[in-house]
Amino acid sequence: MSMIPATTPRIVDLAHPAPRAELLGGKAAALARAFAAGHRVPPGVVVTTAATSLTAEELDAAVEALGEGPYAVRSSAVSEDSSSRSFAGQLETLLRVPRGEVVDAVARCRSSANALRALCYGGRAGEVAVLVQRMVPAECAGVAFSADPASGARGVTLIEAVRGLGDRLVSGEADPESWRVSGDGPPRRVRTLGERVLDDAQAMEVSRLARAMEALFGCPQDIEWAFADGALHLLQSRPITALPAAPVAIPVVVPPGDWRRDDHHGVLSPLGWRWFQPYAAAMADSFRLLGMPLKEIRTERIGGHLYLQMVMPGGAPPPRWVLWLASRLVPSLRKANRTAEALLDREGFQASFSLWEREVRPEMRAAIDALFVEDPSTLDDDALLARIRDALALTARGLAHHAALGGPPLFAVGKLALFVEDELRWPMDRAFELLGPCSESTSAQHRAVEAMVREHGDELGDGAAPATWAELLERAPTLGAALAAWQRESRLRVLHYDPKHATVGERPDLALTVLSSVLWARRQGAPDRAEADPSGAALEEARAALPPERFEELKRLLGLARRAYALRDENGVETVSRPSGLLRWFVLELGRRLGSAVGSPEHAVYLDPDEHGPALRGEIPDLAERVERRRGEESWAMRNRGPASYGAAPPEMDLSAFPGPLSRVFRVLTWMERAEAVREEPVSDAPLAGSGIGARVVTGRARVIDRPEGLASLRPGEVLVCRITSPEWSIAHGRVAAIVTDEGGTLSHPAIIAREYGVPAVIGATGATRRIQTGDRLRVDPVAGTVRVMSAG
Repeated sequence: MSMIPATTPRIVDLAHPAPRAELLGGKAAALARAFAAGHRVPPGVVVTTAATSLTAEELDAAVEALGEGPYAVRSSAVSEDSSSRSFAGQLETLLRVPRGEVVDAVARCRSSANALRALCYGGRAGEVAVLVQRMVPAECAGVAFSADPASGARGVTLIEAVRGLGDRLVSGEADPESWRVSGDGPPRRVRTLGERVLDDAQAMEVSRLARAMEALFGCPQDIEWAFADGALHLLQSRPITALPAAPVAIPVVVPPGDWRRDDHHGVLSPLGWRWFQPYAAAMADSFRLLGMPLKEIRTERIGGHLYLQMVMPGGAPPPRWVLWLASRLVPSLRKANRTAEALLDREGFQASFSLWEREVRPEMRAAIDALFVEDPSTLDDDALLARIRDALALTARGLAHHAALGGPPLFAVGKLALFVEDELRWPMDRAFELLGPCSESTSAQHRAVEAMVREHGDELGDGAAPATWAELLERAPTLGAALAAWQRESRLRVLHYDPKHATVGERPDLALTVLSSVLWARRQGAPDRAEADPSGAALEEARAALPPERFEELKRLLGLARRAYALRDENGVETVSRPSGLLRWFVLELGRRLGSAVGSPEHAVYLDPDEHGPALRGEIPDLAERVERRRGEESWAMRNRGPASYGAAPPEMDLSAFPGPLSRVFRVLTWMERAEAVREEPVSDAPLAGSGIGARVVTGRARVIDRPEGLASLRPGEVLVCRITSPEWSIAHGRVAAIVTDEGGTLSHPAIIAREYGVPAVIGATGATRRIQTGDRLRVDPVAGTVRVMSAG
């Protein structure tokens, strides 16, 4: 601040702003520019970043010129409202402020810059100005996007509107009326809840304002608006954060052979593609160790989507009699049978438990700690590139461990399933009824917040959950500090597999969502854990059906299966999530150094690691175009998912042709593949169908989330509807009413999460995210495995 001349204005009129935008902060600078362009902006003054000291008299005199209140007092950080981060909910906004309280409100906004939430948002918020405007007596208000924030489609305006002030929409207090305007065509109302808010002419006027802001600022905008006395007012304009690029079509070239789409890892970025490559080889190694005669697993990106091909020695499976003979004469198959015997009969999978606890977990934790740098900006370019290379190598090691640890433990579950089918005569899937919740790591983060609330929640009294970090730290400083520490500890945990996805530590709004859900449950009188272990009834049924000695064997197998099942997600934190987050940590710093050449630090993931050095040295002249094209190809792929498979599927093997141990291994593998299979049934008006988890029928309002960054919008008591999840999604799942997914099966991560929290779920309900909209009222029946839309939102 000492660099600012003494003559620099400390308070400026929004209509006559200072020439330097950094004095106004992002929000105020954008409104000043819109005002100068002739748009209707409520009158206001800006307490600039140069105002290190300011008397109450000075501020009061400036506010007096605005006329009678009440006023809106809002923080305006220098780095706020950029294309990479909006700081939504991180800095203070105070509405309906009377004249006599403006001075205190300005002080609160200024001090909010020092709040811990800004430091947890991936960097300091920078200096903060404060914008004071006369409140608009809004008859209706809302937001509008000049591009589709979900698909990235340009030429379309999306509008949400509510009666009264727009903060009812932002806070979730009111459900909006939604409109869509394509180009210059007529506006189309896509959702109305109760009383109509806008007419066609008003919707068109909002659309024109959003497009005018896009033209003014040169990129798609997210605006806040209000109608008062029949006139439309602009309250805010900022770039749409994390906006997908305009779609760029990808030629679909299918290589020879049969290919199966991998939906668990999604559409990979260039960095994510390099990150994934070692995993296919590691998985092939793991399958061979399990006794499966597999030559390799090939990977291809077809139309932007990841596809896999399993390559067996010698091509397609031979006739049954050849298999019978080969399994007794061919050395590789004899070895495979011995491996299967050791794995199942002698329970060799138990070695994975000690391998994880004694070697892999401490090794990966130590490697991550050794490579991590608190402030990567202190590294020179060569050192940064070296850290990225080392982090990428560490992700490969982690994926190899994950593959090795993923297979053998699941055979403990498989052995339980074989027992269930062979001795109880139950379907193998009923093994999951016996498992119940057993993955403590899946719910560990949510339980940590529950513990904070138990210890410090009384600081908040009986008031509503804090809407901002500033409010949290003011009302409950001890609880706020504990939650901030929780967030810092999560700064390397990505929300999905690809390093293109944000980490938990980058999303302080998500931390507030988790806190809000825990507080809501506490006030509802719910226990910290959702409901009693539902596996007891199935176990009693098994006891009645089995001789005592066989029931004891069932309990022994159940104990092993529970330990193994938990290991599947537990190891993923250290072998997949945190190494991927560490890679992202350094690549974000690369993006900051590349600056406008990649558009936003987050866009550095659209460079292949081999391009990092040349990009830093300025040796890629078309860098911006290259990044934007790849982002556009990703947008196209997200909107154009290819079929579940290409080519003819290989014929099923006759498992009876193999010796007993190998045949049982293949039975387990076939069951697991069926449990994980993606359905491709045509979408119809019939109820959605999938695999049910739980025994309690639930009705509730849907929240459709298409990417993990959207978890912060999830409200307590809603039904989460999504394509698929990873373990990290569980932090926001603790208080949902139910879970519905397009994909996955009884072994998938959303199924694990549902069992761990005791949340009813229907997994693999194909078409759910297409047929269901946020706000729809759903009936989720896990017993029947169906989901029905009861009423539209």
